[in-house]
Amino acid sequence: MKNHYNKHNAQKGGALIIFVLVLVLAGSATLFSLLDGSDVKIERDKNTAVTLAEAKVALLGYMVSRTTATVRPGDLPCPDKSADHNYDGTQDSPCSSSRIGKFPWSNVDHLGVFNEGIVLDLVDANGDRFWYAVSRNLVDPTNVPVNSDLVITSPYPWLSVYDSRGNLMTNRAVAVIVASGNVLDGQDRSSALPSAAQYLDHVTLNAVTYNNAASSPAKFISGIVYDPLNPNKVVVNDQITYITIDEVMPLIEIRVAREAKKCLDDYAKINGGNYPWAAPVIDTVTYASTTGTRFGRLPSGTFATAGCNTAQAWWADWQNFVFYTFPISHQPGSPIGCVVAGDCLTVNGSGVNRALVLMGRKAMGAQNHAIPNIANNFLEGSNASLTTNYLTYKPSDVVNYSVVNDLVQCLDGQNNCK
Repeated sequence: MKNHYNKHNAQKGGALIIFVLVLVLAGSATLFSLLDGSDVKIERDKNTAVTLAEAKVALLGYMVSRTTATVRPGDLPCPDKSADHNYDGTQDSPCSSSRIGKFPWSNVDHLGVFNEGIVLDLVDANGDRFWYAVSRNLVDPTNVPVNSDLVITSPYPWLSVYDSRGNLMTNRAVAVIVASGNVLDGQDRSSALPSAAQYLDHVTLNAVTYNNAASSPAKFISGIVYDPLNPNKVVVNDQITYITIDEVMPLIEIRVAREAKKCLDDYAKINGGNYPWAAPVIDTVTYASTTGTRFGRLPSGTFATAGCNTAQAWWADWQNFVFYTFPISHQPGSPIGCVVAGDCLTVNGSGVNRALVLMGRKAMGAQNHAIPNIANNFLEGSNASLTTNYLTYKPSDVVNYSVVNDLVQCLDGQNNCK
């Protein structure tokens, strides 16, 4: 009896241990599953955020670098839409009406034809390519000049982006790039050409409707949003990055100023280090180079060197914003050149500069860009006249920049000036 009793108890004890182990393992599996799922989601969101940031940088570079006979610095590509019966990675233009589609990552379409694109194929953590929407202001060259005035006044609305609680993040976005997240209820991505609504989400939050898939986009909502009537149900999981007009315009202005610098430096290189007579500020019709003018705008028809784009149509958007100046030692025919600080131009009281390009930015105070024959309507203080020292400040220098926001670019006949 004793042995039977011990054997019976041992069996019961073993069964209990096995039962406890099963419970522990089951609980551990559930716990690790939850932890692992959370960790995986966090890691996937991080990876998506990184690639979204890469897409944003690539798009900024595309905007700033564009200068050909038919496109302008600052122009955006149209989305890759399904209206042409494919998502081949190339932009489908024009897009003045429908301005949402896939991110235009390729520059060769499905037929092998060149079509300007960003040439950077990026996907989110799910392996899906990004979606992309654009404001009409930067895809409508016929009706919208792209220059510093666009920061203050735009013919069409900018895009607005809100966080998951409906708080406004920006209402000045020129473009948004969207990672669509997992499939939600009501979405079906199995067709050959699923529409934006099968990827991008919509919700009404605090009596405001957000539709990330709207063909004429206006406002977007980013992040995880739960159904107000069912707190366990996700109704929005789009992850969004964006570019604002305030971010990109300073980069476009630098690009345009450097274009002027290149034209002037190329001219100086083949003209003994000297610069052409400028067009007087009061001449806003012919912009003719006028003898004796050492402060003014870039003259029309003066630059015949390869790579100078001031004869292209887009330059008209900026022509009144760009000025240049040089000392007597670098006027046409001068045999000497600037050799000492007292004979050269300075910036903020220092430097030895042969010439300077000055860029007027957004209007300040009483400035009126609609009256272009007055330099003070574009440049501040002494920058608007022929002098020897010119001022420029970074936006981070809030006090000085609030008084002078001009961009000043030095010239040196292609030697050391950056």
